[in-house]
Amino acid sequence: MQTRKTVAAILMVTLLITGFVYLGFTGTLDMHNWALYSAIVLILALWALFQWSQQAAITAKEIALISALTGVAALGRVPFAALPSVQPTTFLVIASGFVFGPQVGFLVGAGAALISNFFLGQGPWTRGR
Repeated sequence: MQTRKTVAAILMVTLLITGFVYLGFTGTLDMHNWALYSAIVLILALWALFQWSQQAAITAKEIALISALTGVAALGRVPFAALPSVQPTTFLVIASGFVFGPQVGFLVGAGAALISNFFLGQGPWTRGR
């Protein structure tokens, strides 16, 4: 029963995020307020990840590993930002998603983008990475 609730919640969040993105690209939403829409999408995605983490029973070792991969991926993005087509972060995100599952890959990629953008600068382009 709990699994059905989780799947339904994740499906609902996915549909809401897709709806926001579609309305933003078609021009229905006023994109001058991109920070609000980005925050809404971020909150919905984090809520879906919270629902997943409650079901997955992540151990402390897995949390430490995810944090270390996120830190290494963020550290790999900062010095190579000036060089075009050199992206060591992409390899770490794909490898972690392949080995540990898509949720961990998402966490590593989103965390690496957020952390490295403290050095590279935040902006409306962040949500597309």
